[in-house]
Amino acid sequence: MKYNYFTYNGIVFVIKYDENKRIFYKLDDGQLISLNEEETEIINDLMADKDGYIYFSEKLNKIVNSNKRIIVPESINILEVFNWFEKNIPKKYLDNFYSRLATLEMDLHLNAIYDKEILASDYGKVNSAGGYNVLDNTIILNPKSVKVVYQIAQKTNNPIDFFYNEIIHTLIHELWHMASSKHDWNSKVALSGFDTYPTDNVAENNRGLTEGMTEFLATCALPSRFELANSYYFETCFIIQLCVILNFNVLLDSYLGNKGTKILEDRLTQLGFDSSKAYELFRNIQANYYLFNVDGKQNLLGNIQDSLLDYLDVVCALDNRKITLLDTYEKVLVTLEVIKGMNKKPDNYEGIDENIRRFKEIKSKYKTADIVRN
Repeated sequence: MKYNYFTYNGIVFVIKYDENKRIFYKLDDGQLISLNEEETEIINDLMADKDGYIYFSEKLNKIVNSNKRIIVPESINILEVFNWFEKNIPKKYLDNFYSRLATLEMDLHLNAIYDKEILASDYGKVNSAGGYNVLDNTIILNPKSVKVVYQIAQKTNNPIDFFYNEIIHTLIHELWHMASSKHDWNSKVALSGFDTYPTDNVAENNRGLTEGMTEFLATCALPSRFELANSYYFETCFIIQLCVILNFNVLLDSYLGNKGTKILEDRLTQLGFDSSKAYELFRNIQANYYLFNVDGKQNLLGNIQDSLLDYLDVVCALDNRKITLLDTYEKVLVTLEVIKGMNKKPDNYEGIDENIRRFKEIKSKYKTADIVRN
């Protein structure tokens, strides 16, 4: 039988049409197989309208028009921002996004650019761009930071674009926090990304991983904002490394579903390592996040990348498709040059050169093997 098919990421997808519906299958050894959840999400992403006209769902329109606590100037098309989330959040998590959005209180404080006294005021620290409060469901941008960003923007070639890109990036970051959060007033427990609050269980305390995933998702909307100036650069690099080793959708599901790191630990353990290795990896990511501003010798960052390289070595042996992602992995390896660029002392970070040496060995081994196979 002649099929309509295309190949993506090494998978042969077949398209069939039935009663005005488009149905996808996977072709495996001549057999049509129904898609699993991961493959369905791949197809949904490939077939989504990313350009052309913008369609806002009736539900989204109703929520935004009804919520008068969302204070945004006309210069920002907030409905378009929310629509981006509506299109990119998996359907099973959209209800939580809608319910949080319906009660969200938001003030970007953009009028601060006209306030000559704001930098001398007591309103927070300049290095805090803004924040999301899961208990109150509020997003507030720091007026001081808004003012500082505006002043920096005036020194660029395109002040308006620079200013609004920075503001929109911060807003999208905080909206991902909102979309990945839940709060139960009865139990007084809040869930946010990979985190649980309050908790005495170190395994439920994953702020570093949460911030890394949140920042990575924000850079998906504005890729040009992934730079060393980013406060969560290390954590974002770890997330992208994990995406190569595991799968982006596995991380996204744990993040939006507030499932902690258990599923991620199980997936890594299935690669043939003791479960304590994965447990320690995620606890080290958290510790490294807390110790970012500590000035002294440490090996946490090197140990984190060393563990991730152990997993990378195994998945490349198991799945040839991972080899094609080695160049991406290399771009997000934290090097001594990166550390220096973040105004840190490279000599304080042990194991980084060894990380780079190990990665080059892995890349050479599998790239050479791939050439021989082909």
